[in-house]
Amino acid sequence: MSVLVGKKAPHFEADAVVNGGDFVENFSLKQYIGKKEVILFFYPLDFTFVCPTEIIAFQDKLIEFEIRNVAVVGCSVDSKFSHWAWLNTERKHGGIKGVKFPLVSDLSTMMFWQEFLIMMIREMQLFQVNQLHIAVCS
Repeated sequence: MSVLVGKKAPHFEADAVVNGGDFVENFSLKQYIGKKEVILFFYPLDFTFVCPTEIIAFQDKLIEFEIRNVAVVGCSVDSKFSHWAWLNTERKHGGIKGVKFPLVSDLSTMMFWQEFLIMMIREMQLFQVNQLHIAVCS
């Protein structure tokens, strides 16, 4: 898949949980425009065994990101209520308690599909270029 680092994130407004437990409606990345760079990452689901270590690692380095004027925002297809529950579950029980950066709810999967389609289109363009190159070089 193509690398999306440095690419513009899709516009969205969605429910989110911020500061480890506060609900926010219509959360958007607009608040960061011209003020901060943003790391927007997607993960599959709350309460899975794969994601907590990476999410906690982001939290453990959050001060380093803030020093560099970078905001961290996570996103999954879970509801804000699932995010809230996971954020309030102790780490020893599979939770991510202590994480303070926003977790966005993409229940509609619109953000995921936008990013997925963008990546697929780029892959197809790259494939076509490579196919053309192979055809010319054969």
